[in-house]
Amino acid sequence: KMFERAIDLDPKFAEAHAALSGVYVEEFWSNYSPDTAWITKGELTAREALALDERLASAHASLSFALRIKGRYKEALLEAVNALKIDPRYSFSLEDLSEFYRHRGEYGKAIAIAERAAANDPSFNINRVRARIYQFKGDYTASVTELRRAIERSPNDSWLRGGLLALSYIHLGDPASAEEEIKRAESVDPDKPETRISRAMLETLRGNFTRAQRDLDAVRDY
Repeated sequence: KMFERAIDLDPKFAEAHAALSGVYVEEFWSNYSPDTAWITKGELTAREALALDERLASAHASLSFALRIKGRYKEALLEAVNALKIDPRYSFSLEDLSEFYRHRGEYGKAIAIAERAAANDPSFNINRVRARIYQFKGDYTASVTELRRAIERSPNDSWLRGGLLALSYIHLGDPASAEEEIKRAESVDPDKPETRISRAMLETLRGNFTRAQRDLDAVRDY
């Protein structure tokens, strides 16, 4: 509402358009709404920001975010690179670039780029990013260490506990620890889809298929 108000007061305020774009995409991406129209709205708002100022790094970054969530990965990567050409220290785009290399299996590059982001931005949760890279590598022991540190920085992030840490414990064959993290995540946000998926995995391993199906149905209907 504040970004929209800023644009009402100054329709040419490019940074407000860029920031609003990110909020629109997060409305879908962070599970506040299942409506994919938010992504298109975010893309159009980012393009409005670029029409006002094509040299605005945050506008390219917001457009990259919207395109990535749409599955247009090549275009998204190019926009992240455009943002970094303007501001090489822009942590949001550095994380996007790190994620790109993570998906390619180039884990060393992914970590190096994420560490650049952390060096530039003290608020950047490098442990969360490292944990995801270790999970992709199949090194779940290392991911647990990183996730514990990430949770120290963001103790109320239910995704870190219920979505990521529980997943690592499941892969490590430690259902008791997975259960503990899922319960903690559920106490913060009982409807978080990632936690429900972890719960479904755990209950499947236990042979509780009815409970697992109930959680999967809840995610599908979210």
